[in-house]
Amino acid sequence: MNTTNKLIVIYCAIVLTAIGTNSGIAQPLGQWRLLNPAAAYTVRTNPLDGNKILVGNWANQLYRSDDGGTTWYIVETGETSATNWLSSVCVTRQDTSVVIVGGFQFTGLKRGVSNGKFEVVLIDSNFRPMMFIAEAIVEGLNGTFYAARGATYHSVWRSTDIGNTWDSIAVIPKDETTRLLCMAAHPTIPDLLFIGGTKCRIYRSSDAGITWESVPVLNGEKTMYDGTEVSMIRFSPTNPMVGYAAITIIDHGTKNDGGILKTTDGGLNWDRVAFPDTSFWAVSVRTLPNGKEEVVAGGFRQRTSQPGEVIGDSLVYRSLDGGATWEQYKNIEWVISDPSSPICNVWTLHVAPADNKLYMGTEQGIYVMDDVSGIAQEHRSAKAGLSLSSLPGKRIRISDLYPQASDATWSVYSMSGTKVAAGTIDVGQAQTLSLPNCAAGMYMLVWGSDRSYRTVPFMLEQ
Repeated sequence: MNTTNKLIVIYCAIVLTAIGTNSGIAQPLGQWRLLNPAAAYTVRTNPLDGNKILVGNWANQLYRSDDGGTTWYIVETGETSATNWLSSVCVTRQDTSVVIVGGFQFTGLKRGVSNGKFEVVLIDSNFRPMMFIAEAIVEGLNGTFYAARGATYHSVWRSTDIGNTWDSIAVIPKDETTRLLCMAAHPTIPDLLFIGGTKCRIYRSSDAGITWESVPVLNGEKTMYDGTEVSMIRFSPTNPMVGYAAITIIDHGTKNDGGILKTTDGGLNWDRVAFPDTSFWAVSVRTLPNGKEEVVAGGFRQRTSQPGEVIGDSLVYRSLDGGATWEQYKNIEWVISDPSSPICNVWTLHVAPADNKLYMGTEQGIYVMDDVSGIAQEHRSAKAGLSLSSLPGKRIRISDLYPQASDATWSVYSMSGTKVAAGTIDVGQAQTLSLPNCAAGMYMLVWGSDRSYRTVPFMLEQ
């Protein structure tokens, strides 16, 4: 995919409509800003440095940024001819240069540094699928790593040496659930782990993964319809008893499926708090600067389901009162980076531990929720190594501290996503771009090549 040609950069203005009553719901803190139009099946940030971002893409590829999403590089974790999706990525707290990856249609786990070589550390002896589907690799409070194998055997794996070696410690019965999807380690209670599976099964372990119990998920029952999956589990960073789970509808065979589940007793019991018969894949919980706790949920529709058959894709909601009422982010300008795949699924919602920023990984790209100010733009421009200055006659002058390769190109996009100008970069020279047909206002400069490019917003003056 030619990322530069398909890039559509949009600052997403958010219009919110309340679901239920409006009492106690504040306005959003910012707006969704597109960072990269590449499909993002998982997003992880460095636990100590929020500027370092890893995005799981397909075909053994990660996108890496070291400057908060201005500059992106492709990191290959294996053969790029493979048909797989990197949907589980874990950046370790003990050594933040170490990354462990797995995903859908994988045959095991790989370990490496974020910008270096990856090596296989876990593989099926008979080369059968060994998939870790939906952020199914986690690091516990004591530094032990766990992974839930989704196929072909439902096994739980553990590593005590930062992912170098792995041992199987438990098996989830296949007659209870046909696939394991996600895994979660409780953020404040040691040895408390959770696994989500099909039939809306949630498994809980209080002994570091040795034994597992299926817990109630709806009205005291331990399962929903066969065509439902628990795709993400997140706990409150401030209240250890409160957690949320996203339920995906893969096959809509009955009513009263899907939605967002909540627990108030540390995961012993769950129940739906919102959105029956609506399909979600992602959920996040974070504490806002005003002390309120924000829950965000992202929707999903299986490709085999026709539009309208399952409600889910393109839906993003937030709640500031524990799920009692919800607001929908409407008018998100979804970027169709690949016309052959226009579905707008939210694959992940990630709260960066270093700076509390909220990232949204979608079928169409990665977004961040933040305030975009002139100061922030200047800061990103400086870090990108590009110096932009406005000249009379709707021109901008660009100096690059890091000269590009000879095949590098530039493009300018309006904030509505339209490419308004493009050309070849004059390597090693300051360059003046003339934009006489553009109205004054904000634009985005894309500067680089397919494998490494920078995105810098700028103001075009009369």
